[in-house]
Amino acid sequence: KWFAMTHPGIVDPTNLRRLAGIGLAQLSGLMALAAFVTMSRARTTINPFSPMRAAHLVTGGPFRFSRNPLYLSLLLLLVAYALRLDAWQVWLAPAVFAVYVTWFQIIPEERVLRRKFGDAFVRYCARTRRWILARACLKRSPSVAPRRASTSFACSSSMASTNGRPSPGG
Repeated sequence: KWFAMTHPGIVDPTNLRRLAGIGLAQLSGLMALAAFVTMSRARTTINPFSPMRAAHLVTGGPFRFSRNPLYLSLLLLLVAYALRLDAWQVWLAPAVFAVYVTWFQIIPEERVLRRKFGDAFVRYCARTRRWILARACLKRSPSVAPRRASTSFACSSSMASTNGRPSPGG
């Protein structure tokens, strides 16, 4: 709102842009709500700063489509706002957010979850993209995978594990 008030000529009054922004903002809210409900039903932590407290690997609900539906919902909210404003500077926010949260929150979280849930997390990573829907996710998956301990490393394409060891070059 501050940006729109300080740059009055930038807000695009077209209905298409307004409706797209509103629709994305509503989708963002529904995605966040669904993720919170799914995690609550699994009786696991929603605190992103303590992934080691996760009681279960949640793979159902919105987690079938994205490993990070809560971060995705925030990104969609930023995109919705950027759609409403006709300024290239506003589009920097979603891009910076995606890069920052990936490097400083998601990757460290994935390292912890990979150690905690082992092969179950690696399989989940293989079928579910970090941000957006992967084709393999369309298969029905259980809502909660059993808890497994492991001493392996993070889940990423270069760290996909075979026999509990990171792949070469990872």
